[in-house]
Amino acid sequence: MNETWKNTFDQIHAEQELKEHTRKYLNEKIYRTHARHVSHMRRLAAASVLCLFLCAAGVCYLFFTPVTYISVDINPSLELGLNCFRRIISVEGYNDNGDSLADALDLKYLDYMDALDRILKSDTIETLLAGDDVLSLTVAGESETQNQEVLQDVEASVSDYSNVHCHSGNIEEVHEAHSCGMSFGKYQAFQILQELDPSVTSEDVQDLSMREIWNRIRQLSGDSSDSSDTSGTENTSGSNGCSDVPAESDDDCSFSDSQMGNGAGNSNAGNSGSGHHHREHHES
Repeated sequence: MNETWKNTFDQIHAEQELKEHTRKYLNEKIYRTHARHVSHMRRLAAASVLCLFLCAAGVCYLFFTPVTYISVDINPSLELGLNCFRRIISVEGYNDNGDSLADALDLKYLDYMDALDRILKSDTIETLLAGDDVLSLTVAGESETQNQEVLQDVEASVSDYSNVHCHSGNIEEVHEAHSCGMSFGKYQAFQILQELDPSVTSEDVQDLSMREIWNRIRQLSGDSSDSSDTSGTENTSGSNGCSDVPAESDDDCSFSDSQMGNGAGNSNAGNSGSGHHHREHHES
């Protein structure tokens, strides 16, 4: 009888141990499954965050990287940097007057045509143009297609002005101009002047207006015509075009081909196809 009870209690004890073992096994399995799920979710979340970060970084890089420049030169002298979305992401003055104009106009993040319109309608520029000063707008950058499109838009926007000239340049000229502390639009004119008078330095023209520079160029080239008279279609970046000097007629170039090759187009020697034609707009 005692043996029977003993066997019965031993069986119950064994069942309790089995239950405890089973409970521990299930708990461990559930925990490991949950841990793996949590780990997988964490890895997925980290990958998603990294992907979003890279996308955001890429968009920021594209937005804040200038690919095209517009040099605005009259005196003030400043440059606008355009991103691939054609928004102004940099405004840099290249003399005291340029700094003052850049500070006075809120141009950053505007569409470049709106920014150009704001510049042309500013009191400073309107006063200078009314006084027959010469305004030069020069387009250069890394994208040939965008440069052409921007140049065409700029030309169309100033077609009613008699003393605004549109030019094209190249990115090498931009870098060279900046190393001299000048906007690349003024740098083109400086190169032509320096070819005629090698003693002229970048410091000499830093605070000169574009009209003063062109008047000096015309004097040295033996042409006494008023620089405010404009006509023609020229190319400042190539080596086989009329010079950039505003002239009264299309009959004669103010400089020889060799002068232009060593002047405004010197930085682009051997690559005459990189420049664009530019137009100087005049009223009938």
